[in-house]
Amino acid sequence: MSLISAALGLAVLARLDNIFYAFIFFIYGIFLLKTKSGFKQNIILKVSLTTPFILILGSYYIFNYLNYGHLMPIAVAIKSTFPQIICVNVLRLKFVGLLVLVNSIFSLFILFWKRKKYEKEYQLIIYSLSFSVILQSVYLILFIKPLFSSWSWYFVPGVINLAFALPLYLDLILKNTNQKVSKYLIVAIIILLTFGGIARNYKRYFFENRWAIHLAQSLKQRLPKNSRIFVYDLPGMFAWYSDLAILPQDGLINNFDYQKQIVELGINNYLKMKKINYVFWTLDDKNINKNINQIDITANLSMQKAGTLNLHKNKLIMIFNKTDRNEKYYSREGSDNWALWKL
Repeated sequence: MSLISAALGLAVLARLDNIFYAFIFFIYGIFLLKTKSGFKQNIILKVSLTTPFILILGSYYIFNYLNYGHLMPIAVAIKSTFPQIICVNVLRLKFVGLLVLVNSIFSLFILFWKRKKYEKEYQLIIYSLSFSVILQSVYLILFIKPLFSSWSWYFVPGVINLAFALPLYLDLILKNTNQKVSKYLIVAIIILLTFGGIARNYKRYFFENRWAIHLAQSLKQRLPKNSRIFVYDLPGMFAWYSDLAILPQDGLINNFDYQKQIVELGINNYLKMKKINYVFWTLDDKNINKNINQIDITANLSMQKAGTLNLHKNKLIMIFNKTDRNEKYYSREGSDNWALWKL
């Protein structure tokens, strides 16, 4: 049990939203899991189940608090409004999120209805995954900001649960399904999903004409190696493919000091302090000919205003547009052009 507890702790460190599965597992372990050896052995079992997890996760949160003054990492703090409810709209989950949520609810009903037919181990998998997916979906609906609530990585446990739940649906359709066939089916689907995801990403990165990669490679060719750029979005991709120093406006890869300093100093003074010499931002077609484009900057964590960037036309170096055949740059469907200014 100690190994399982430690493994769950590491799983949560790898992806913090695995906490929902861990929570359901520990509810089961603390209240339902028992031995026949008496009260003392049950206490030892529950202590061995919870202690490694608490030590691993507790150390992480203590480290965060001592170093940054916050328990949660910046990415979680920016995306979530917990405990303040911001929305009650299930449609924010989009297709995949709704699919895994509906599957989890139906799986619980079917399994409870036909529980005598299935092994306890299988029931434990379905119950734990289904309840954790439902719990996570509720959290996404209530507390995650709309821009982030439908991102695909939130639904990985739900897709795995869907694979495990397929025998339930086969039983409803075919009445009686061989359990050995069901096990092979689950394994085959998980393997197909895994290799399908790998193949999709391989195709996406090596065969699709990705506009952001073209933009980053062009920045690398055109700008000095010591250039430091303040970017609107996609900092990881721009940094990787350009080999330039990138500062993202969302602050997701910075510590909490960024959020404080841009408000206290103002964005213009902050960029001077960090020796930022370029701004890479979206630009509407209607604003291309403006003498000055003004960009209001906000600290995303506190939503406090941090000042305004005044980007002058005579400092505009280039505009990236998907209709520019010579440059072969591409903008996201429905989004603005991208432009580069010298500060």
